This record gives sequence, C-alpha cells and structure tokens, in this order.
Amino acid sequence: MTGLNNIIPSMMEVYRLRVYGSLLMVLLAGIRPLSAGPVVDSLRQALVTTSGADDSIGILNQIAVEFNRSDFDSVKYYAQQALAIAEAHGDTGKAARSHLIFGVATYFQGNHQDALDHYLVGLQGFEAVNDSIGIIGASNHLGTLYKKYKNYEKALEHFRRGLQISESIELSDGIADCLNNIGMVYEQMEEYELAMQHYVRSLHIKEEIGDRIGITYNQNNIAAVLAEMGQFDEALEQLHMALESRRSIGSRQSIAINLNNIGEVYYKQGKPDSALHYFRESLKISENIAFLDLVKHTYEYLSRTYVLQRNFKEAFQAHQQYAAVKDSIYNEQHTRQLTELQTKYETQKKEKAIAILEEKNAAAELNLHRERNQKSYIAAGGLLLLLLGLLGHNRYRQQQKHQLALEEMRQQQVRLNAIIRGEEKERKRMAEELHDGLGQMLSAVKLNVSGMQSLFHGEAKQTLFKQTLEMIDGSCSELRTISHNMMPSVLIKLGLLPALKEFIAKNNTPELEIHLEAIGLEKRPDEWIEITLYRIIQEIIENIIRHAQASEAIIQVFADDTEISVMIEDNGVGFDQVNRDNPQRGLKNIQSRVEFLKGSLEIDSTPGQGTTITISIPAGRELSSGQKLVTLG
Repeated sequence: MTGLNNIIPSMMEVYRLRVYGSLLMVLLAGIRPLSAGPVVDSLRQALVTTSGADDSIGILNQIAVEFNRSDFDSVKYYAQQALAIAEAHGDTGKAARSHLIFGVATYFQGNHQDALDHYLVGLQGFEAVNDSIGIIGASNHLGTLYKKYKNYEKALEHFRRGLQISESIELSDGIADCLNNIGMVYEQMEEYELAMQHYVRSLHIKEEIGDRIGITYNQNNIAAVLAEMGQFDEALEQLHMALESRRSIGSRQSIAINLNNIGEVYYKQGKPDSALHYFRESLKISENIAFLDLVKHTYEYLSRTYVLQRNFKEAFQAHQQYAAVKDSIYNEQHTRQLTELQTKYETQKKEKAIAILEEKNAAAELNLHRERNQKSYIAAGGLLLLLLGLLGHNRYRQQQKHQLALEEMRQQQVRLNAIIRGEEKERKRMAEELHDGLGQMLSAVKLNVSGMQSLFHGEAKQTLFKQTLEMIDGSCSELRTISHNMMPSVLIKLGLLPALKEFIAKNNTPELEIHLEAIGLEKRPDEWIEITLYRIIQEIIENIIRHAQASEAIIQVFADDTEISVMIEDNGVGFDQVNRDNPQRGLKNIQSRVEFLKGSLEIDSTPGQGTTITISIPAGRELSSGQKLVTLG
C-alpha cells in the first residue's frame, strides 16, 4: 500500500495550533457566505468586533485553517485576505503564515508548483522574524513536497531541521509530526523497520498530548507498513480504528484518505469487491471537496482493481478518468495567475467598502476619501487600458508564433508520414519478393537436389547429402520467419485480430503470460491503421520482453465507429518517468507511429509497480472482412 498519508502534510493539522496573539478587526464586509461549524461562526463574530489589523489577520488565518477539513477554496479565500492585510501593514511573520496556509490548500488541489512557491516565501518570512514554530511548519511542508517527487535526501533534510528545532524548544506536537514525516520517507524507501520505529515514537507522543487527528495519521501510516509486510488483518484493524475516530471528528479529507487506504489493503489481499466499495466511498468525498490528488490516485487504483476482476472495460474507463484528472492538475497551473489577480481585485474592493464604513461619521474625511478613490479609479482605469493594450499586442505576437509552430509541426508530420508509409510499403514489397522470389527458388533447389540422391555413393557422401538438405530446409524456414516479421501474411489476409492472436501465441512463454481482450474488431479498419497498430503493439511487447522483467502482460483493444483504444499493462519493474528525458529508441518509434495515426499516447509507470500504456486513435474508414485491401500511396 502506497498510503495516501504520503500525499498529506500532516503539519497542517498541527498548524491549527498556535495562531499568534489575540485575533480581531472589522473585515466582515465580504466574508464568504459558506456554511461552517460553530468554531468558524464564533470567529466570524469576533471579526465583527475587532478593531486592529493584527487581530484580524490572525482571525482570518484561523478561519482558513478551520476550512481545511472541508473546503480548499475557502481556505485560499480567507488566507488571501489575511495576506493582503499583513503585506499592507508590513507584518512579515503573519504574511508568512498566510503564505503557508494558502500553499497547503493549493497542494491539496494538485497545484504543486504554486504550493512550492508559497512554502518558500513563507519559510523566508519565518526566518526573517526568527519564528521557530513557523520554520518547523514550513520545513515539514517542503519535506512532504520533496518526498512526493521522490527527492528523499532533500525531504529528510527539511524534516530533520524541523525535528531539531522542535526538540530545542521542547515542542511535543512538532517532534511527533517530524518523526511521522521522517517515517513516511523511510516507508517510501522501503526501509520498513526504520519507518515503523519513527511511527511508533510519534504515536506515543500524540497519545500523551491527546492529538486525536494526529493519532489517526500515525495509525494509517503504521497500517501502510503492516500491509507492505503482509500483515493485512493487523493493518485493517489500525485503519478501521482511525476511520472511526476521523468520522467522530468530522475531517472529510482525512476520512476520504482513510477509506482509500482500506481499499488499497483489500486490493493487495486480492479482494477486489471489498476494495471497490471503499474506493468508491473515498471518491465521493474527494470529488465533493475537490481533493484532486486523491481523486487521481483513487481512479488509478480503481482501474487496477477492475483489471483484477478481469473487467477490462471498466478498467479502461477508470484509467481514462485518471488521465483526465491528471491533465486537469496540469492545466490548473496555467490559470493560476488569472485566479490570483481576481482574488486581489475582490480583496481590494472589500477593503475600500470597509474603509468607507469606518469613516462614515466624519463627513469631511469621507468626502476626501471619495475624491481619492475617484483618482484611484481613474488611475486604475488608465492602467487597465494600458494593460489591455499590452496584452492584446502580446496575444497577437503569441498567435503569430503559434501559427508558425503549427506549420512547422505540420511539415514535420508530413515528412514523418511519408517515411512511415514508405517504410511499410518497402517492408511489404521485400516480404513478397522474399516469399515469391527467393522462397520459390530455394524450393526448386531443394527439389532438384533431392532428385540427385542416387548420385551420391558411400556413407560419407550420403551424410553430406542429408546435411545439405537440412541446410536448405533451415534456409527456407529462416526465410519464412524473416518474411513474416517484415509483413505477416495473416495481417494482410485476415486482419489485426488474427495477427495479434498469432503474435501472442508465438511469444507466450512460461516466463511471460500474455492475455488479449478485443472488442469491436469484427469490422476491419483501414489497412494503414491495422499495420501501424500491429507494429506499435509488437514494439511494446518486445520492450516488455527485453526490459520489464514481467510475468504477465494484458493487451486490451476497444474499437467503435469513431475511435480505437489500446491499453497494454505489465506487472514488471516499471521505470521513473521523471528521468525519461532521453527515451529509448523503442519509445520514440511508438510515439512516431501514434502521431502518424493522429492519435494520443499516455505512459504511466512507477518503479516497482509496472507500466500502463494507453493509445487512442481516430477510426479510419471501415472495410468488411471480405473486401480487398487497397494500399495507400
């Protein structure tokens, strides 16, 4: 079990911890009208009566943290308000706290680059004011982010810094969280004994200080290690205890993580029905609170679980959902700046409304304030017009560059298509010449030599004669193999499905079992689609044989009137996609052939967890099984 706690920076739960000082200021105008618990309601009431910027920043930050359990957009909303006031008043420490809270919310929503930016700014702010507790929190969040991207050395560096500071100031909950996070790094490094030692030490501290939510994180992490060690019943016992506690606390994100982790244990046990139940329950919650990292993770395991049931159609659909969420996380990074500008605009508008309320009893000052506002609006309008002009000019230049890039890509695609078509036509021509020309000549040679047996007298000459015939037979067999590899006759005569069955039959071995699931190939697609798809699948299976060290591979092909989809999975060693800057020639060939068919290629692989390759291409013109194939040229 990978353990979804590896996604969660648990210091966020500790960070509800110590909001600095008293917390108040008049910023009720514009408070987000969302339902919340009694804690948030009382904090909002306090916001009405406060009269100082310092207090209001603290209240807004605390409200943001309270929403962490249910609504990440609200976390960002309130943290952004607190940040705007802190920066306006030059309060570096409270601004750093707002950056950290905002960063955690963006982390949960899958925007990791934005989260990293806020974490680093927050850490610098805490260091500037010598805030030990803030440095501990920022170090834990940075460590969690580096751990997610498998930079274990950097992750341990941040976690150990947090642990050292926590021990120096005798901060029990900080010590416990740092121990827990160090344990998660060791777990991912498969150092399970070290991981368990840190988890147990952290759990004892959490129990001493009565941190209920922290105890549940330790229980989930201990369960993850137990599951990796094959102690599934003990792991489930820990997880169900944690789930009961989390439901009583009401932390929706924690409940969703817990449900997913239970599903993963059942998946590892080979109990797909139970696993699916918990994955679906987790998905309902994570989709509702827009916890995209968990949504992506759960769809990935749903796909694997359906494969375990041999329900390949549902597996493929779940994998498509996984890929879509993964893409949405990437696309969100491109809209980040626009969202921030909108948030700042909303904040400035609310601040002006509040300033008017504060000055409503001083008529002279109010008039002066209005005049200043009018000047500000005029200046802002001028700046906005200038900005729009610059944006329009920049957009025009970007469109020109985009059109040029598209034309270059089109020319490259034309050249690539010509190369692939020429290559396949040459393969077909050479296969036919080998079979019909050289093959028939070798057959004639064998026939003539066979008729000369009576001319060879003596045992030695007869032995030489038989060896000669065997060499001719071997040459004929080798010629047929070469001709078949260049262009299988069954592919041309009968189509893709029979050709794949023949290919799998030849490559199935006790070391590698290959399964084929095909739906919708009763009608043959265009010849170039058949040939190119066959080459792609052939290349992938050969890569699995050479590199994956797999014992099982599954090929799934689904076709309808508009699209042909192929998904190939293996249980081999996988590879690190982050370091796939220089892909092997085999992957380049696959990518080129997919582009030739104007399709899309998705490769999902993790070291130790196998590889999944998904290909989608538009369906070409259909040919009945009896219609003659026409070579495009």
